[in-house]
Amino acid sequence: DPLERALLQLQQRLAALDAARLPAESVAIWLQRIAAHWPQQRAAMLRLASLDDRQRYAADADPQQRTEMKALCRQLLRQLPRRRVK
Repeated sequence: DPLERALLQLQQRLAALDAARLPAESVAIWLQRIAAHWPQQRAAMLRLASLDDRQRYAADADPQQRTEMKALCRQLLRQLPRRRVK
């Protein structure tokens, strides 16, 4: 699933930046927790968190929201550094 791959890439990138997702944390809670540390990406992170909550608990997946989620993941991957700056 392309969306799941994009979310996994985002999780890996953020883990490399010391913003790893905790084991019992949903994607939405994780993004809400770390958004304050990334002010320029905060809006995209919070939008992705909101969409993830809607998709996870919806009876049927909304293709337009899934497309937006993939685009937000790609945007964040472009904007975030690849590794932590010392």
